Amino acid sequence: MKKYQAYKNSGVEWVGEIPEGWKMKRLTYVGDFSKGGGISKADLTETGVPVLLYGDIYTKYDIATKVLVRHTSNEVAENSKAISFGDILFTGSGETIEDIGKCITYLGEDEAYAGGDVLIFRPKSANSLFLSYLLNSAEINAEKSKLAKGQIIIHIYSSQLRNLAVSFPSLTEQTQIAKYLDCKTGKIDTLIDKKKRLIELLKEERTAVINQAVTKGLDPNAPMKDSGIEWLGKIPKHWEITKLKFIGNSIIGVTYSPEDIVDNAKKGTLVLRSSNIQGGKLSLKSTVYIKKTISAKLTLKKGDILICSRNGSKSLIGKNICIDEKCEGKTFGAFMTVFRSKNYEFLSLFFNSEIFKSQSGLFLTATISQLTVDTLNNFYITIPPSKGEQNTIAMYIEEMIQKTDVVISKTQKEITFLQEYKTALISEVVTGKVDVRNEVIN
Repeated sequence: MKKYQAYKNSGVEWVGEIPEGWKMKRLTYVGDFSKGGGISKADLTETGVPVLLYGDIYTKYDIATKVLVRHTSNEVAENSKAISFGDILFTGSGETIEDIGKCITYLGEDEAYAGGDVLIFRPKSANSLFLSYLLNSAEINAEKSKLAKGQIIIHIYSSQLRNLAVSFPSLTEQTQIAKYLDCKTGKIDTLIDKKKRLIELLKEERTAVINQAVTKGLDPNAPMKDSGIEWLGKIPKHWEITKLKFIGNSIIGVTYSPEDIVDNAKKGTLVLRSSNIQGGKLSLKSTVYIKKTISAKLTLKKGDILICSRNGSKSLIGKNICIDEKCEGKTFGAFMTVFRSKNYEFLSLFFNSEIFKSQSGLFLTATISQLTVDTLNNFYITIPPSKGEQNTIAMYIEEMIQKTDVVISKTQKEITFLQEYKTALISEVVTGKVDVRNEVIN
């Protein structure tokens, strides 16, 4: 893409040069600000009037949306602020700097309303989509971050946004830029979606292979027998059906108080918690160390299967990892359970299968959000009696997982590159670093 023929100093240090013919304007001269209110999560209904909550802006939408996924009653909406086609909607608060000031353009025809901490900007003399791209660009986001206030909850106010200086081409050129970016980013998003779907399919295939291996084995011609368990079906004739309590021990983690916590590993022992299991792998981004005598029973050993057994989120209960040499000698918290068995190679597959997840789900209800030792001990498992066959299955699956992980990692890097390219493209176009006035849009 080519550059503009001539540039000029914008007069704003962080903006730098802008194309000749573009103008710098503060948002206060481009449109009017107002604020949503009167709608909380407690007011949401299955059907009714479409509404937007501030958290939806950075979790559910991209640059623009025609359809709002939330609804409330007409009575609640009457106490809120109406939004119209072309309104730009900012997040007024959030938990991180990245959340603050993100905005979308509402392109819906339906009457809709904005909840609290949604800042509404109604342009008078600008293309809304162009503004949405511009106000979400890396350069503008950096400036919005400087304006944000607070530590635990971060805020930005319309009084701050009003004074934000941005560069504008003519209205005709704004429209051309918006159409160009819609076309280009749409193609990028489609490609990203395809790659994300590939990752989903690879994960589904991996799960299916694991499920097959832990219930049927690797030999498709092996004689089969009825397991006697309806949901399990037939299993290899020579395999055994047992409960976990007969092939290993379930151990609840260490209890500690705030007074036991110390600064680092030199002063205490690492305690593994739910946050240390991410994506089926060990993560040490968040660590806690305690100075306390740890019994041999509560000291992690190679082959221990560490399971999240209590958590505020039911979806996280049951996630697990198999402990290797790196974590031997560490311990684990009271919301975690270790299953210790000499058959850990095969059991590690079981704990990552749908068979384990389905049994876990039977015990998680609206009032019960933990996997007790008694419950875990009584889980059914089908297992080859030969340790050699167990290890053969485990090695086969491990090799398959490694190959799949390589493809998933490569695909994820491609997604990251496309996302970064999209961000860079938007920034270059909306700030006038490249000229797209004569670009063909198709």
